[in-house]
Amino acid sequence: MPASSFVGATATQGGWYRLGRALHRKVCQSAGAVPVWLRVDAVDGFFQSTEWPTLSWSERVDGVAARLRYFAGVDAGHVAGLVLSSGSAVALNADDPAVENKTVHTKHGTGLRRLLADHVARETVVIPLRDDATTEQNEWAVAYSSEADWLRRDIAEKGFPGWKTSARELLSLAPKKLNTTNLSVLRAEVVVDGLECRPALWSAVGTSLAIRRGRVGSAGVA
Repeated sequence: MPASSFVGATATQGGWYRLGRALHRKVCQSAGAVPVWLRVDAVDGFFQSTEWPTLSWSERVDGVAARLRYFAGVDAGHVAGLVLSSGSAVALNADDPAVENKTVHTKHGTGLRRLLADHVARETVVIPLRDDATTEQNEWAVAYSSEADWLRRDIAEKGFPGWKTSARELLSLAPKKLNTTNLSVLRAEVVVDGLECRPALWSAVGTSLAIRRGRVGSAGVA
């Protein structure tokens, strides 16, 4: 029996349509007097099925910035900026942070790639929409740059001594020792100096200053 195969036209526009629809909906929902940042996790294959993988990082940042500004539309006067993320995505054969981690700044925004665990990475674009939002832009970038260390840092801030495992090391244990329902939010049973913490919660939003300064809207594109 011959091997099965699938042949069809390359499709790259559907992901942009779904992203634009989700973003415009969040712009309308978040309308108000307080400037907000909107974050979208595009977990529908956007980062794999559009032209994204074929572009340089500078082209990615500038291209996404132009499209997101268009999608946000004239109703986005209250939006200080936008964050587009791939979510915690499978990255086969990626196991060296020195090779995988990238940070690119352009005049339109910041692009990031961070290895979270062996074969797990996140790609993120941070786009300010206002001239006075550059400080928050940098804070978002710093927050996502240190994502692999969020869990250890947050637990340490809660006063649990002896915690030495990073999020990257913890994620690398999945699925053998951890109950992982999805890689955007990790629920795990861990023991710190004999104290059971159940569940330890690592969220893709984190506790960055950018979030603390104002309201944050978040949408998932599935």
